[in-house]
Amino acid sequence: MRSPGFFKRSVDEFKRLSNIALKLEGLRSPTQPFPLIRFGSQDAVMQCKRMSDKDIGGFSSTNLDFHPVTSSAPAHARFHGNISLELPKDQPHVQRTGYAGWRTLDRGFTIFGKSLWDVEPYSYLAIHFKSDGRKYFVNVQTESIVPTDIHQHRLYSKTPGQWETVLIKWDEFVRTNHGQVVEPQREMLTQKVRTVGMALIDRIPGPYDLSISDVWATNAGSDDHILALSEHANCVAHSSRVTSGEQSERPISASGSVSRIAMSRSRYLTAPKISLLILINLYCDTDLPSSTIVPILSFVVSHTFTPTSSAARTPRMGEQQDVTLSIQAFKDLLHSLPTNMPGRSLFEEFLTRMWQRESIDGLFQLFDKLGDYLVSPKEEVTEEQNSKRIRLSRTSPLGIFVRRARLEFTRLPFDDIVQLWCAFVGYRAPTALSLKKPAGSTSFNVDSVAAQMGIDQGDDIFYITYGRAVEGGTAPHALSVDDLERVLEFQLDKLQRLGCRVPNEMKKPLRDLFESSDVAPRQTHLVLFFDAWKSGDYSSAFDNLHRYFDCAMQARERIHYQYALLHMAILQADFGCFGEAIAAINETVATARENQDIHCLNFSLNWLNHMSKVYPKQMKRAGYIGMLGSEKEGLAFLKTKARETKNHSLLSATLLNEAKVYLVSGDSVPRAFELLFQSSHLNLQENIGNHGAHLLFQSALYSRLGNTSLSEIKTQMLFDCYHCGCPMDERIRALGRRAFLMLQKCRYDEALALLATAEHFTHRSLKFHQYIYFCTGLMKLKRAIRHKDWAACDTLLSCLQPDASTDPELVSLVSESRIESFVARGLYLQAWDAVEDLSVTLRDQGADIVQRISLLNTKADICRRIGCPERGFSVALRAASVAFKAHLTTCLFTAIGLLANILNSNAEYNAAMRLLGAVIPKSLEDGDLHMTATLYSHMGDAYMGLAESDASSSASLRLRAIRVSRAELYIDKAREYFHKTEDVEGECEQLMKKAVIAKLRGDEDLAEEWAHNHNRVWESGVERVARNNTKRS
Repeated sequence: MRSPGFFKRSVDEFKRLSNIALKLEGLRSPTQPFPLIRFGSQDAVMQCKRMSDKDIGGFSSTNLDFHPVTSSAPAHARFHGNISLELPKDQPHVQRTGYAGWRTLDRGFTIFGKSLWDVEPYSYLAIHFKSDGRKYFVNVQTESIVPTDIHQHRLYSKTPGQWETVLIKWDEFVRTNHGQVVEPQREMLTQKVRTVGMALIDRIPGPYDLSISDVWATNAGSDDHILALSEHANCVAHSSRVTSGEQSERPISASGSVSRIAMSRSRYLTAPKISLLILINLYCDTDLPSSTIVPILSFVVSHTFTPTSSAARTPRMGEQQDVTLSIQAFKDLLHSLPTNMPGRSLFEEFLTRMWQRESIDGLFQLFDKLGDYLVSPKEEVTEEQNSKRIRLSRTSPLGIFVRRARLEFTRLPFDDIVQLWCAFVGYRAPTALSLKKPAGSTSFNVDSVAAQMGIDQGDDIFYITYGRAVEGGTAPHALSVDDLERVLEFQLDKLQRLGCRVPNEMKKPLRDLFESSDVAPRQTHLVLFFDAWKSGDYSSAFDNLHRYFDCAMQARERIHYQYALLHMAILQADFGCFGEAIAAINETVATARENQDIHCLNFSLNWLNHMSKVYPKQMKRAGYIGMLGSEKEGLAFLKTKARETKNHSLLSATLLNEAKVYLVSGDSVPRAFELLFQSSHLNLQENIGNHGAHLLFQSALYSRLGNTSLSEIKTQMLFDCYHCGCPMDERIRALGRRAFLMLQKCRYDEALALLATAEHFTHRSLKFHQYIYFCTGLMKLKRAIRHKDWAACDTLLSCLQPDASTDPELVSLVSESRIESFVARGLYLQAWDAVEDLSVTLRDQGADIVQRISLLNTKADICRRIGCPERGFSVALRAASVAFKAHLTTCLFTAIGLLANILNSNAEYNAAMRLLGAVIPKSLEDGDLHMTATLYSHMGDAYMGLAESDASSSASLRLRAIRVSRAELYIDKAREYFHKTEDVEGECEQLMKKAVIAKLRGDEDLAEEWAHNHNRVWESGVERVARNNTKRS
């Protein structure tokens, strides 16, 4: 059908302007709705334009069909089709497809000029729709300077598959151009709206389906018949899902769309805050005993101001505050506090003052009287101030609370004051039986005005006014917006500081709070973002973070925008998208510099420095070339900036990172200790709760120095003393370190059981679950290698395939374990190639010196095994030299063991014995049982080699016997330790040595017995492998 002609459009516009003039609508806000498009007929659908990537050669399809009214759905247009990401082969310049949309056609010209919608008098854009849950956007095009500008807003659906109505504020639309947010965000020209439409741009291939009934501008007043009809249709459609006792509410979008059905939440004042003000009134007017002052002040301050979080002291379960501040909290505090009247508690006096407010006029009198308690700025000392009444300083905590309460009360409309009074009546109703009635009184009046008019509680007018409030019914909104924001800030503090998810027991209360609120604070999206992020639900995480972006842009608050960018960068890096992460962090740095936010800037630079150190290969591949120069230059810059801005937390973290650099590079260990103590002193002096990172670093430091007992104590201290205040990441790493220390002592079952205990607090976080998964797999792989269970090794190695987001430390351990399995199987060529590849990677990344020395030891071991002892000797000597300078005892002992073995193979038994005699006692202190067993075995070989010397004299024979006995002693020790480590091959090797010694002595029976023991141990190991294979199958 053709659009209306020029003459008809001019007549319609003249009628509209005439109605406005005759009804004087320009003098007041309109109450009637302003329809933009109503899909009540096929003609309305014909006035819309369909769009998709087919316009540029894509393959997405789009349809806009009319559906007449039915018993279950209103007349509507169905926007449906299929999204395809396929690119056109004959148009190489097209690099992006996968979108579809529709919009209204331009309305043409009239005698009065171009036809445009003037929606400036209206607050909301209303849409009645049914969605399939996909990511649709509402597009509004205005007659702006830039014709390609489009104002967009996400179309949030709370009940996909059902009809619902959403209200979107006009000032919440975001200005975009070709899909990109445009700065600056100027105000939309709502008086010149050209077109309205919707688009799907999520680029997810597959079908889509969106039904739209009406789109109109409104002020959400009682005269909006379109809104009333849509709400009625929603209630009818949802009635089958509403259970007994539930209220059917219209869905509320997370973008802050307003629901007129749900009662608006108070911004600040609630019934509990009124009770706090009454308690302040009691404190100021009454001469209270000195023992009651501190508890009262602590109670009021703790429930009016958000306490500063400290990881050093985490409150116990019994110390958690009652967020809703029930009347029981007042009773618990005041019931045991005395007054100056014998036999009367302070709680009774408090109840008396509560029930003295017998009408809404008493509420006004309370706030008027509170002003008398405040000291005027220029007030001089008078006799009134010298009276017994306590005066509150305007800048004191109580004074600030009273001033804000009075200000918020004066801002309240009268109907909100009535709601506040009714909520207060319901709040105090349960205490009616606890209050002692004054002499001559039979009852207390809920409303003295109603009593004077002869209205009883059973009358209809009384029930209409108070409802069930007099029976102690729950107030519709026990929390104000301020209380809700405090709850969300507390959750954000926990989520950010601990790196965990929202506990299961908190999810339902939070969900109820979100659903009961008609306004979604921006912190809501951030809480949902953190919870989705830690669970591994990256789609939801991105979705909620973009909602937070929208809130930051709508509120014109650039500080929240830059922190949202920072979270985006961290999320992208966690997802393995380092290119996007670098782009986001660069924009964060630029925005922080523009806003002069030093804290955000320093944190961003510190994060960049950390990422370039942990993921150097990925960051370099993504194009990061270093913003702060070398690593030490970057740390020096951060230290300087932290001292200039007095950012003690950043300074402490930078000092600790500098100590890690010294440790990782193999530089001065005393300097690392000095930096560690400087950071610890700063933590104590400034009360910085960075204990987890410090204890983990100390554990790693002592482990490198060979003091594994002290290392284990440090990890245990983290769990015993700082378990609740440490981030989840540090707790998981401490758990993994304890497990690996147990593995070093070959306590396999204990280590696996310890890792299994992590399931109760890591199973809901994907990243932590993967960390525990890799640690468990590595321990099982180490055990399988020593059992010679090659089938299990192949299975575990196939499961332990790290990706770009895997922890670099675990990636290195997996690579070393793979090389160890090759060596144990005798696949020396594959092992050598793997060592060479890993060496190149570590050299390019500037990896930890421990990893590089371990590769040198592996090279020396391979050279020894393939018959190149001279080359192996030089490599092992180099490894021992570097390990000695860096105080890396474990690597040093391994290198010395290799040197001793090579010396034994070259008949340098005396030198080998001297080397081993110097390190075996230290090895016993270190606690690495497998390394100690290897050293004992080499020592036995050295003594046996010395026993082969000339024995022509009786003294030589005695010396030979002594050396053989000592060799047998060390072989027994090696066999004992190999048995503890479950190394079948090592234990069998020592049994064969025992059999050879017995045969050299001429004791054939004993030699046969040792050979039988060898066969028994080997067969036992084979049977164990067979049992394990049977269990796996």
